[in-house]
Amino acid sequence: FRPQPHPDGQSLLYSDPNNIYLWNLNTGDEEMLQSERIISMTRPALSPNGDLLVYNWPTQDNYELRLLNINDPTSTVFLTSANGLPLTPNWSANGNWIYFSEADKNQVFQLKRISSVGGFVEMVPIVHWDWGEPTTTINLVTKLKGSNKPAPSRLNVVDANGHPIIPNKGQSRFDGQNGRVFFYSRGEIELTVTPGTFRVSAVQGLTTPKVTKEIKIKRLGEKQVLLQLEPVW
Repeated sequence: FRPQPHPDGQSLLYSDPNNIYLWNLNTGDEEMLQSERIISMTRPALSPNGDLLVYNWPTQDNYELRLLNINDPTSTVFLTSANGLPLTPNWSANGNWIYFSEADKNQVFQLKRISSVGGFVEMVPIVHWDWGEPTTTINLVTKLKGSNKPAPSRLNVVDANGHPIIPNKGQSRFDGQNGRVFFYSRGEIELTVTPGTFRVSAVQGLTTPKVTKEIKIKRLGEKQVLLQLEPVW
């Protein structure tokens, strides 16, 4: 996972599901820096000068961020466990800060940082998302046939290029069987999109067939999209 060349150009850092390695490109020798069972979520990152490694590491309860000196990997330094699941750490260009992401109570990832010498975790507010073009909002509503009340559903939304569209809140999931990115709705949910063509698919477990609708957003302004599900019994 995530191969990274060392700044000196002589070695390569990478990980597999159980280990973190430093591979000497001249000799072909591999040095195992850290090892643990099932570390597929670990994403190690080299400091700009190549001396230190920051990585998120599983514990008995959650995850934590740790530092390791690649010249002496026999001991590590604890940085933070944040709120229990710090992920994807990376360094600032000057090596003074370590940035990472962590989900909040709404299952939305937030950007955070901590000094490379330790201290308090700071939130990094996202002031503006640059989509490259104007955005608008679509309100997806799912109902059961014969009922006027919004009904919970599982949704998959893709644009004309097949890229998934996900909500600003709540966890999105990947279905490894069919390659779809999906999310759940309580019956009504908002999405931020750019004008264009989208395909929306909805289903309610095994109780309804899948319903698919193509929608076209030609101008800015909120648009409501209704998908009606028909129970099989």
